[in-house]
Amino acid sequence: MTVTAAGVRRAAVTVDRRLVVGILLVAVSVLGGLRLSASGGAGTAVWVATRDLAANDVLGPDDLRPVRLGGPATVVQGLAPASASLTGRVLLGRLPAGSPVPSALLGARAADGREVTVPTTPEHALGGDLRPGERVDVLASFHKGTEAAKTVVVVPGAEVVGLVRQRALLGEAQGATVGVTLAVPAEDATFLVFAIRNGEIDLVRATGRARARTERFGAVDLR
Repeated sequence: MTVTAAGVRRAAVTVDRRLVVGILLVAVSVLGGLRLSASGGAGTAVWVATRDLAANDVLGPDDLRPVRLGGPATVVQGLAPASASLTGRVLLGRLPAGSPVPSALLGARAADGREVTVPTTPEHALGGDLRPGERVDVLASFHKGTEAAKTVVVVPGAEVVGLVRQRALLGEAQGATVGVTLAVPAEDATFLVFAIRNGEIDLVRATGRARARTERFGAVDLR
C-alpha cells in the first residue's frame, strides 16, 4: 500500500530500534526451519508477506497470504495466526517478501484519515521542535486587528507524521521548518485546509485530553 492524498496509508510510529532489530533477527533465524517444515494441510496457519514491506506500512488484504507452517510450538506461537485479521495494522519494522509475520512486529490499527501539510514557520510551530508521532492542536486566527478577530481550535490532537524543511545553507545541519505534515480525521481535513487558506496557523503541543474543535476565543471576549 502507498501513501496518497486520499487517505492515510502510513502511520508514524515511535519504537525502540533495538527491539525491531531483535525481532527481525529471531524471525530470520527460524524462517528456514519453518519453511522446511511446511507441508500440505499440516501445521499452523499463519500470515506471510506477499511482498517486501517497510516499517510504518499499513497492512492491506493484498500484502499477506496464509500458509501452514510446522515447527517448535514456542516459535509458531509468536507468529500472527491466519485466523486474525491484520488489515489496517501498522507494521513496526521491515518484513521481506515470503516472511511470516511476528506478532511483536504489529502495531495498533491505523485510523482512517487524511494527511495535510500545514505551511508554517518555526515561531508558529514550537520552534520546529516536533517529531513524528507527537500530537498537536491546530489553532487558526482570523480577522486579525479587527472587531471580528477570533482564534479557533481547528483540529485537536492531530498527529505529526513529517516535517518539511528548507534546503540547508552551507555549514548548516538542516534547514528551517517550513511545513508540518499532519494526519487528521477525514471530517476535519476540509476545516484545516480552509483555515490554512484564510487564517494564520499556530501549532500547540497537545499534552492532555483534546478539546472540541468548536472551542474559540474572540475580540469580544476581551471587553
